[in-house]
Amino acid sequence: MNLDAHQGFLRMLDRIAQRDSGETPQSNDIPKDDGKVSDKSLEGREIASMSKLLTAIAITEYGYDTQNRRSPIPREIQELADLLGLSLSQDTIRKYLKTGAKYLLRDWKPDS
Repeated sequence: MNLDAHQGFLRMLDRIAQRDSGETPQSNDIPKDDGKVSDKSLEGREIASMSKLLTAIAITEYGYDTQNRRSPIPREIQELADLLGLSLSQDTIRKYLKTGAKYLLRDWKPDS
């Protein structure tokens, strides 16, 4: 079968297949990113935008209630991230959920 697919997706599939077969990925297939994000990319609008995005997903997909002080949702998000190998603390998730919630309309109320 011959299907068109984005080159990045094909490289990702190739890396997964190589990993599963025990092969070493080719050096040009390994991302150059060292895992660090520059300070410039985590300022102002980017933080606000990512906080809004996280909060929107948490509300619409997980039922996150911005008024609930003991929400289980940060833990659920942390567990999902862990499954993907992404290390995040519940405190960090809570912080960004709280930041994103500040941008909700003043008269916004969760659906009952």
